[in-house]
Amino acid sequence: MTEPPPSNEPPLPNESRLPNDPPVPGEPPVSTRPQPSGGPGTAAKIVAGVLLVLPFPVYLAVPSYAKLTPRLAGFPFFYWWQLLWVVLTALCIGAAHLLTRRRGGAR
Repeated sequence: MTEPPPSNEPPLPNESRLPNDPPVPGEPPVSTRPQPSGGPGTAAKIVAGVLLVLPFPVYLAVPSYAKLTPRLAGFPFFYWWQLLWVVLTALCIGAAHLLTRRRGGAR
């Protein structure tokens, strides 16, 4: 098998070379290990922040739900509404965690 003739093109920058390409003088060698991801993006962080802040206005607006009716299974509205938001808050925190955790082995 014959090698192609050398070209007059400048060598590719480090990011676009493959690990088996010959080294370019003056540049560090290409790493064969996968690079760890930088973590979640900006959009994921914003959505996670909204999910974490969402329950607070509900918990602080007690006068808006401090009433007896409608009842659910005999419980006044005040109690089942708070219990519902405990569960919803746990779901919001879990979703925020899933959005912001790092992928891969690096933690």
